Amino acid sequence: MAVRTMMFIDGTWLAVTAIRMAEQLGYGKRVGGPLRFGALPLLCAEHVARQLPSGDSLDVVRTHYFASIATNYDPADDDAVQRRSEFFDGLRRQHRYEVYRYDVDYRGGRVRRSQRPDDQTFEPREKAVDVGLATALLEMTALSAFDIAIVVGGDRDFVPALQAVRRLGKRVAIVSARGSCPREFFDPNDALRLRDFDPIWLDDLWTQLVVTPEVGDIEVAQPAAYPLADLQTGSTESTAPDTATVAQLSTAAEGIMALVTKVHPTGYAFARDDEGLDYYFRREDLQDSHTFDELSTWKTRVHLTLSASARPGNAGRARAVTIAQQLTNAVRPPAPAAPSIAPASRTASRTASRDETSMLAPMADVWDADPFAAPSRRAI
Repeated sequence: MAVRTMMFIDGTWLAVTAIRMAEQLGYGKRVGGPLRFGALPLLCAEHVARQLPSGDSLDVVRTHYFASIATNYDPADDDAVQRRSEFFDGLRRQHRYEVYRYDVDYRGGRVRRSQRPDDQTFEPREKAVDVGLATALLEMTALSAFDIAIVVGGDRDFVPALQAVRRLGKRVAIVSARGSCPREFFDPNDALRLRDFDPIWLDDLWTQLVVTPEVGDIEVAQPAAYPLADLQTGSTESTAPDTATVAQLSTAAEGIMALVTKVHPTGYAFARDDEGLDYYFRREDLQDSHTFDELSTWKTRVHLTLSASARPGNAGRARAVTIAQQLTNAVRPPAPAAPSIAPASRTASRTASRDETSMLAPMADVWDADPFAAPSRRAI
């Protein structure tokens, strides 16, 4: 018999903790961000199921992810905010997460942290993420939508909500990380009565959660590539790719030629092939990383070996990048096909009236159709 389970993830805590854990475990910042988000709910549920005396399996009926996104920020950080928005969209489309986003008003300031104190006069504070998680947790408890709640986080502010869930007759499992967890969460005596299972440590699951070259997934730091779901989660359920995808995968080993379309000083770039498909790569992916500074927008042709295919509206992931030639009279390759967009609703119109059009408008059809992304939870 399968026990109904829901997972509630503090996304901001997870992103920061993943980078810290990667450094502590010797993986470095390069591996700090990419996590197998398709595998995360299944691995946590598996460890909870081992503690059930009945030996029942767990059915993860929903995974909720709570995080923030910048608004009213310096236009110089458009690309960073766009990547974060794409990452949220990828969680929804690839792994069926329910994503709750909350605005952080930067008052025209920079999203990226400056090294000079005089460049950052305003310190924005994330609001509503913890309250949003606690509210959804209690709402689903009241609706009896699950039997076991798996909460991923390390904030003591969740204590009252966890206690309330247990008082209402549901069981609670806590997933956290050593060094980023309040003592109340792992107290062996559980004096505050917060959980029904031994705590699950991400430290112990790390090797199974980190993306390796053989296992693709969405990246926290740069979610540009979205491989096939069955490849990234390890699922045995067959997913039949379309003909174009099969063709791309078959030529991935041989590589393709593309023209650089964007170079960012923080160490990543995009290139577009002759069919108008975009691919993302990092400085470290170049055969000689020192040549990254030689890349020039629309004037550098590169050879890419692919680790994730691309399709219209979604960039692919490239690796083993080499500079083929520097062009003097480069011609832009065709623009990528724009994804179909449903007519904008009132919510989308309100969004467009603010300075977020370039970031959120392409996903208006996705967000407006989602009851979990109601304005009361996701102010935009």
